[in-house]
Amino acid sequence: TLPGAPAEWREYMTLASRMTMAVAAFSASRDAVAPTFPPLTPSPEIRRRLNPGQGMLSFHWTASGLFGVLESRDRVVAWQVGQADAIPGELKLLAKAMHLGDKAAVPAERIAAGDWRGSASRIERMIFENSRGVSLADGIKELIIVPDGWLWYFPFEMLPVATNQVGGDQRLLREICPIRYAPTRSLAVMRYEPRATGSTGLLLGRMNRGEKQPDAAAAAAMMTAGVEAPITLELPVAGPPAALVGSLFDSLVIYDEPIAADAPGLVNLLNATQGRAGMTLGDWLIPPPKRPERIILPGMQTAMRSGLQTLPPRPGSDVFLTVTDLVAAGSTTALVTRWRNGGGVTNDLVREFLQETAGPSRTEAAHAWHRAVEIVTPERPDLEAEPRIKPTATGDFVPDARHPFFWAGFLLVDCGQGVYSQEPVAAVPPPPPLAPAAPAPLAAPAGPAVPEPPAAPMPPAILDPPPPRPDP
Repeated sequence: TLPGAPAEWREYMTLASRMTMAVAAFSASRDAVAPTFPPLTPSPEIRRRLNPGQGMLSFHWTASGLFGVLESRDRVVAWQVGQADAIPGELKLLAKAMHLGDKAAVPAERIAAGDWRGSASRIERMIFENSRGVSLADGIKELIIVPDGWLWYFPFEMLPVATNQVGGDQRLLREICPIRYAPTRSLAVMRYEPRATGSTGLLLGRMNRGEKQPDAAAAAAMMTAGVEAPITLELPVAGPPAALVGSLFDSLVIYDEPIAADAPGLVNLLNATQGRAGMTLGDWLIPPPKRPERIILPGMQTAMRSGLQTLPPRPGSDVFLTVTDLVAAGSTTALVTRWRNGGGVTNDLVREFLQETAGPSRTEAAHAWHRAVEIVTPERPDLEAEPRIKPTATGDFVPDARHPFFWAGFLLVDCGQGVYSQEPVAAVPPPPPLAPAAPAPLAAPAGPAVPEPPAAPMPPAILDPPPPRPDP
């Protein structure tokens, strides 16, 4: 149960309000204050913090086009994406193949028949055709992805790893290595102090419209099964507001349907309904500082929910600003969704992830999520417990949950291990020049040699591009 007496909560709320006014007065003053978030770490230092076998794949949408950069501890490969203008259209075709714009439940046979592999293969060709033989199939033990713009909507886990190779490997990227995302390159290797395992909180609302409270409570209980003594708060929270209660927990699961607002950065963590107020990211960012290292939003909606037919003013900003705000508020791990399924598979995935990250083992987030997907997806889903799928008479169309409809909507943002040595940046040797065929961990493709077309001139800054920065 929630600790503390009502009088203590009122005092806590008063102190938080005073701190909010002090912060507002300070931020509105004329004193010059150096920005501290997001950090701007030098590129050599970012590469030095990468562990052996870690790769960082980042994208930068500029006025000159879309650029990709693949980095490891001792190597950099950069290229310009030749068909960047075609990526938005292909992403819409992918969303259509996944039936994300459908408002009603989709028959299971239509889910199984969608040509998502064709769209994913075409996106892979567009991204890597000018990459001078970059392959993600071998030599990478963990991949960090820093998307930009439209690419925030693309689940890189469903990328075929070697479409460009003759007779290429048809495995998906999620089967190759653990994957995590970061809003900027610096945040992927951010320095912070990890905390000891503490309490887990569950804010209980309704994931699906019309969901009855007993059904919501049973589904949410599945998410936290196996977690030691989770504290469940039913909404509306009696007494203190949810943003204030959220400062107590080390892990926080919000079982609700956050609604993506028209303006980016205004995603509701809790939807306002009759009898309770909503909670925006702005409410979450105000004092007191929030404690959760891990925050899980299994019902978050982005522009993918409409099949990318309804977009924010800057595509991708609804995802980028949401996860950046969560990290700015103190979370170092955020598991959010691009589209909401809200069924039995979602509950199982969150439960497995929580047991690994919030339990005594403290497994790293990327490996914990990789393991959760590997455990849950081979099982046969109960389609009666999947509100977005209409079961068929035979049920043979969906024999297991390996279809990306079930798992690709999740996006794991993680800031790494947090603790890094204080070696000077000057101790890092400069990366070698670009080469047509890079040795492991950036493996060159197999097959006969193909004459390479002349490379388009690229600005020197592409080798060490600055991280993308949010709007003011």
